[in-house]
Amino acid sequence: MYHSSRFSKPACPTSTFMPWKWLQSRETGSPIQTGETSKITKTFYSSVKAVNSWDPNRNTDHCHHGGIFNFDFSADGSVLVAACERQSILMFDPFNGNLVGHKDNAHQDCVNCVRFLDTRTFATCSDDSTVALWDVRNLQQCIRTLEGHSNWVKNIDYASSLGLLVTSGFDGSVYTWDINNYSTETTTRKKVFYSNSLMRSKLTPDNSKLIITTAGGFLVIIHDLDLAKLSDDLSGFEPNIYRLMQLNPTSSGLALMYNKVFERKRNRVEIISDFPAENQAEVIASLQVHPQGWCVVSRNTSADEESEWTCIHNVQEVSEADAPSSPSPASNPESDDISDMSEAASKASDAQPGSSSNSVGDHYLSGWNILSRSLLSSSIRRFGQVVYRDDMDDDEGQDFDRFPSLNFPFEDRLQLGNRVDNSGESPLSESGSLSHDEEEEISLRRNCLIRGGNSVDPTASEDDQYASRQIDNGRRRFVLNTGRNRMAGGASNRHNRTFSNKVHKNKPRLLHYVEEPNVGKGFLKELCFSTDGRIVVSPFGNGVRLLAFDPCCQELCDCVPTRPIKMFEVGSNISHSNVVVTTKFSPVHFMYVSGCLGGKVVFHQPVL
Repeated sequence: MYHSSRFSKPACPTSTFMPWKWLQSRETGSPIQTGETSKITKTFYSSVKAVNSWDPNRNTDHCHHGGIFNFDFSADGSVLVAACERQSILMFDPFNGNLVGHKDNAHQDCVNCVRFLDTRTFATCSDDSTVALWDVRNLQQCIRTLEGHSNWVKNIDYASSLGLLVTSGFDGSVYTWDINNYSTETTTRKKVFYSNSLMRSKLTPDNSKLIITTAGGFLVIIHDLDLAKLSDDLSGFEPNIYRLMQLNPTSSGLALMYNKVFERKRNRVEIISDFPAENQAEVIASLQVHPQGWCVVSRNTSADEESEWTCIHNVQEVSEADAPSSPSPASNPESDDISDMSEAASKASDAQPGSSSNSVGDHYLSGWNILSRSLLSSSIRRFGQVVYRDDMDDDEGQDFDRFPSLNFPFEDRLQLGNRVDNSGESPLSESGSLSHDEEEEISLRRNCLIRGGNSVDPTASEDDQYASRQIDNGRRRFVLNTGRNRMAGGASNRHNRTFSNKVHKNKPRLLHYVEEPNVGKGFLKELCFSTDGRIVVSPFGNGVRLLAFDPCCQELCDCVPTRPIKMFEVGSNISHSNVVVTTKFSPVHFMYVSGCLGGKVVFHQPVL
């Protein structure tokens, strides 16, 4: 785990590095000098050139596969598989660049992604909404076809410790598939997450985090990942709704309901929204994780669709000591005016130099206690909130029926069930009056109410009204799960479980960035890390370029910046006649491969 305190200015070599001298010192047993490894690494990376290529225009038997959308190497680096635009998959020998196998009509639409599970088995996904399993020894027939997604499937990951395949697509869903325990009839699948703006998802190498990119200009990290419990822990949570709450501070009345997913230990959620000041990020279409799990690299398109950016974000745990301190609450929350709070939130925004949070709501909204019993006013009726009956005073409970309620089923019976007589019994508690489910709903209703009606302000702007409507919809979907989860802990736990009632601010996570050429619009540009994590290989027009964290190609842990800085170009190579859309580094050898929309595959290695 790296820390910013280790940052120091890189000591770049002042003279030309001589490989033969390094070899001579190794032969004599001399110890490696400080910075020597970085010098060697930079020499290798800066000398990388195209050494082999496979051009479909010169192979008439295989010119119909279209563009190359994705690559993956087998675990031992001996096989390379390419996912192609026109329903095909290609298999190469990476050492000589020869095509050794192919499968036409592998899917019924574009093949988007390929992922090796071991040295022989790999999975592919497609715009036909299916996932297929293959064996490199026999491409004539797939092992299994997995069906469950309802839209284009764009990503495949494998949690090897659990034996679970993890897929995501433009239907907004993340599924897990138990591919090692299935019958001939069906494969066990489970929907573990949903967000209607989901673009890509990736697991960290140790499977402890799930990182998700969205079309809304932010990333979601799920820390301390437990895939078995993920669907239960995040049931009803919608990142888009919470992001709207951050962007629209006056609609933060739902913070208490959502904040539990940000403050728990298991499956804890974090949102990342800081990007370069010039980059108003919108669609984050590509995502890769550092080999050590230290950071992620993503590529996004700005809201005006005029620029593309590559950004590096830190995804490691941030201790409370390192976290930015929140403002102290105001002394008199009763007199806080909503407009004053919005202005204060805007003034409190202190985004780091060189970055932009794209939000006025990225900071805690201090001074607004949404559970204050003094706020039984027009503010409460305007902004919907959750109030637990256990938290009410006895005399306040008399006002229980004065507030508009959520439109539950069998609403009339619930209203009767909520009126308790002096003996403590409900008029509808006689045996047979209510079903078990109805009694459960009555118990839920007594402990969790919705105060406030429609939070849409007719005098607000169209964007604010839209945001408020989205938050209203999210409230109605989320409150039932909130109440049930609260009840599940038992009566004694309800008094002890408390969550923050402030909208969480997003921590500054941006480390590095660089602007990319805005070509090949509409296509995903797949970046990759080198095996040692020192280099990012990025599609660059009709070629690729190698980007480093510092001019000396040091590891990230040795050059952590104190503020976001631009990445450094180590080298570039223009070896295609069409736009490059995918790259991949070998997991074993000093080699990477690139593919373009014209279908050409180029193999790159150092030439000293």
